Amino acid sequence: MTVPTLLLTTVALGLLGWRGKTPWSYDWRSWPARRRLHLFLLVAPLLLSGALLLILHFCFAATHTCMAVPVHCLDAQVIWQIGLRWLALGVALWSIAALVLTGLRAILLYWWLWRTSAKAPVAVQTAVAELAARMRMRTPPVRAWRNNGSAAVTCGIFRPTLVVAPWLVTDLDPQEQEAVLAHELAHIARNDYRLGWVALCLRDAWWFVPASRRAYQQLRSDQEWACDERAVAVTQRPLALASALGKVWHHTVAPPPGLHVLGFTSRGEALHARIKRLMRHDPAPPAALMELQQAAKIYTALLGAVLGCGLLALIGTALLSLH
Repeated sequence: MTVPTLLLTTVALGLLGWRGKTPWSYDWRSWPARRRLHLFLLVAPLLLSGALLLILHFCFAATHTCMAVPVHCLDAQVIWQIGLRWLALGVALWSIAALVLTGLRAILLYWWLWRTSAKAPVAVQTAVAELAARMRMRTPPVRAWRNNGSAAVTCGIFRPTLVVAPWLVTDLDPQEQEAVLAHELAHIARNDYRLGWVALCLRDAWWFVPASRRAYQQLRSDQEWACDERAVAVTQRPLALASALGKVWHHTVAPPPGLHVLGFTSRGEALHARIKRLMRHDPAPPAALMELQQAAKIYTALLGAVLGCGLLALIGTALLSLH
C-alpha cells in the first residue's frame, strides 16, 4: 500500500499548487488560474475519498499485522474491513456510472448533431478557414442546422465540429458573422470542449456536492467570457461581437437538455454582463466567487489532514515493525 499512498500524495501536491502557489493565491484576472481552481474543486472530492479509503485500509491492515490483537476484536476488524471494501467499491461504481453517463451523452450528441444538421455552405466554410488560419489553428468541420437553431455551437470530443444557423449569413453583417465564428473557434483553440466533458463527468460523479455544481457552472461561464476576449483580440471589433450577441439572443433555440455543447449565447444577466463588458471594452473578467475560494481552502485543509495522518501512520507502522 506504500506505492499507491505515495502516488496519491504526489497527485495531491500537484493539484494543490502550481509553481509554489496554492489554488486561491492566483491573480484572478488570469483565465488559466481560474480554470485550475474550478478543476481542483471538481476533482477534490474524488481525490479526498480515495486518499481516505486508502489510508484507512492501510492503517487497519498495518495494525492487524504488527500488533497482537485480542481475539474478541478480530470479528469487529473483519466487519470493518468488509464495510470499507464495500464503500470503496461503491465509490468506484459511482465514478464508473458517471463515466458511462458521459459516454452516453456523447453518443446522443453525435446522433442529434448528424440528424439536425447538414454540410455548411461554401461561403461559411471559407470564412471559418480564413479565421482559423489567422488564429493559427486547424480548420474544424463546419455544418449548418437544417432548421433555425443556435447561431453557432461547438461540440465533439476528439475532433470538434462547428455548427452554424442558416440565418447567420442573412441576419448578421460580415463583421458580426466574423465575431461569432471567432468566438466559436476560440472554444476549439482553448480545448474547452474536451475540458467540458471531463468537468461534466466529475460534476455528475459528485452531483450532491454543492461546490462541484457551482464550480462547473462557473467554469462554463468563464469559458464564454474568455472566448469573447480572444475573439475581440482576433477581430479588433468588440462592438460587433456585442451587437451579434444582442441579435443572436432573439433567434436562439436551446439544444436538448443534458447535451454538452458550447453555445454562443449565455442566459439572462450573464448575457447582459457580457454585452456591457464588450461595449466598455473592459478586460477584467467577472469577479471570482468567494465561496469557491473558501471551498478550495477547506478541501486543501482536509487533504493536508488526511495525507498527514497517512504519513504518521506510515511512520508508526515502520517503528512498530522494528520492534
